[in-house]
Amino acid sequence: MKTSIEQLNEMVDAILPEIIEIRRGIHREPEIHFDEYKTREKVFSALSGTSLDIKEKLMDTDLIAELNNGHEKLIVLRADMDALPIAEETGKDYASTIPGMMHACGHDAHTSILIGAAKILEQLQETLDVNIRFVFQPAEEMVAGGEKLIEAGACDGAEAAFALHGWPGLPVNKISSRPGAFFAAAGFYKLTFHGKGGHAAQPEGNKNPIPLAAKGVQKLQELNDKLDKESGSIVSISVFNAGDANNVIPEIASIEGTTRYLDSDLAGPIQDALQNIAEELDGEDGITVSLDYERAYWRPMVCSEKAIDYLAEVCDEFGQDWELAPAPAMVSEDFSFYLNDREGAMFWLGLGEDWPKLHTPQFDFNEEALKTGILMFCLIALNYTGE
Repeated sequence: MKTSIEQLNEMVDAILPEIIEIRRGIHREPEIHFDEYKTREKVFSALSGTSLDIKEKLMDTDLIAELNNGHEKLIVLRADMDALPIAEETGKDYASTIPGMMHACGHDAHTSILIGAAKILEQLQETLDVNIRFVFQPAEEMVAGGEKLIEAGACDGAEAAFALHGWPGLPVNKISSRPGAFFAAAGFYKLTFHGKGGHAAQPEGNKNPIPLAAKGVQKLQELNDKLDKESGSIVSISVFNAGDANNVIPEIASIEGTTRYLDSDLAGPIQDALQNIAEELDGEDGITVSLDYERAYWRPMVCSEKAIDYLAEVCDEFGQDWELAPAPAMVSEDFSFYLNDREGAMFWLGLGEDWPKLHTPQFDFNEEALKTGILMFCLIALNYTGE
């Protein structure tokens, strides 16, 4: 790296007030999947005064910018931009102004960190040995928009990809990752029980789906316990819906939940096990049972050993606090699709050991970690040779 760490620190310190304001501006106006129009405009505005080559959109709300100095190699740095349908309860003066919607997973900060790194690396582009593609991605939450963006060409020609995720429970500014499966794959299921409704005082003329759905809950829990012992996989029950009046037997009951697994070879068997439960219960007491199953995040996020070694070396050389993650996380991330057939890794950026959890109304990204996030993206790019 031709730029000293002292110079880089000074550059990040100089840009940090702007990045904080950008982050807070995005936080005030959260947008969920495929509706990130204002967020994209904020990113475009922040980068429009640079020499970055802003590409044609691959989807409605993505933004891809590139530093291309004719190098042979290209790497991708990625941030996600979308929010969640959760009502914010932080009480901050920059809290969400959109009812029922907030940045509960820190994507406002991920986006702002990548803006900061892009602006600094643009100033240092003559010292780079690789071309850099900055990918600002919509729709990470709930719909795995990263898969669609990769299919559209967001990573074409890139030999490696890197991303970060703010992580409560980890000391502030600590960097952590691990080779192999780091985040789990996920599927989403719904079991629907179709019976015959009627007056609750005359149950003999009805076909109540609730008792059979309760039996389904028991079988799902048994499946979870079996999978947990065999492979650490998960079948969680998250929603049970049936009826809306205490004197009416409903026509329909349903169970919804998620599956999580660290080995992509388990995707089929887990779906088959759910289908077997539906088929086993179907027809009992005259009630039909059907399964809907979506493999949205069907690929576990697998970090390459080479990329993890590189992250550890960069942290060690430039004084960043590094820790090898002791175990994978069972949450899911569509950055997994960026790492298919290429080197790369996602790493955790510590937000504090007692920091509010992700996907909760109390979460807000710890701004103390913004500088480290920008530094890490810059160090990854400035030192990358691919060797």
